[in-house]
Amino acid sequence: MISVIIPVKGHRVVEKLLKELQGTKINRKFEILVIDSAPDALRDLRNKFKKVRWIDYDTSSKQSIPEQRNFGIKKAKGNIIAFIDADCVPEKDWLSNLTEPIVSGKEKITCGWVKSVRKYPMKWTIDHFHTSKYVLFAPTMNSAFSREVFDKIGLYDARFMYGGEDLDYCWRVIKAGYKIRYCSNAVVYHDWGDAKRNLSRMFGYGKANFLFFEKHFAEIIRKPGYLYGILAYPFFIAGLPIILVFPLYPLLILIPFLKTLFESKSLEYSFENMYFNFLYGFGFLAGNFSYVKSSLLG
Repeated sequence: MISVIIPVKGHRVVEKLLKELQGTKINRKFEILVIDSAPDALRDLRNKFKKVRWIDYDTSSKQSIPEQRNFGIKKAKGNIIAFIDADCVPEKDWLSNLTEPIVSGKEKITCGWVKSVRKYPMKWTIDHFHTSKYVLFAPTMNSAFSREVFDKIGLYDARFMYGGEDLDYCWRVIKAGYKIRYCSNAVVYHDWGDAKRNLSRMFGYGKANFLFFEKHFAEIIRKPGYLYGILAYPFFIAGLPIILVFPLYPLLILIPFLKTLFESKSLEYSFENMYFNFLYGFGFLAGNFSYVKSSLLG
């Protein structure tokens, strides 16, 4: 059996997803689990989608999305676990295409193609997987795992309150010898939300990436390209006081800006990318501050 896990916090947008999933045709039994941390907000949908397994999630002790997913894994009946987010809508054969390599026994982990329903923001997430058969990252909004993987590696790290638990998990499974198969025909459309939502998202990703950096420091330090991607903007922001002795310091930001412009051929996208990376940088520094503060306090 295949278990499709959807964590929600009262998200009304999950209705579109459930309509699509209930019409899915697949030659294998599957169940849909909604792990709901705000059940009172979706009572009418529970009555409308009675074939869905609605599972209440108590947030009195833990409220992280990875903990919700872990709860779903424990409740799932399937030997294949697929993940999709509440604000996604899959193409017709998404579930079949995503899980077929696992069903056939050829693979243990798969991920699909995430397309954005908006041109901006977050354009850079649309097609960042397209170059090879195997990839290094499986986003939880479009991925599937053999239960064997969770039995061997364990569950998601619930400390990643602001995102990043999927990246952390991918590093863990790859380190354990697994490969992540990319399925370009397993497509979901994701709505990243409005500008305000993305301001919060990028700041949160920055905080999560500090935790990721601290946890995987030994591996990251051996990957110069990856190290640059994580630290460039936080270091630039932390160095802004240098303006007092070196007024031209802010011009250094032209290096990543021009690099993005050369690769994307889009001035609008280059400004957007820089803007969101600044928010990420501030989030990373905030994560660092929280870590230092907690260390000093005990």
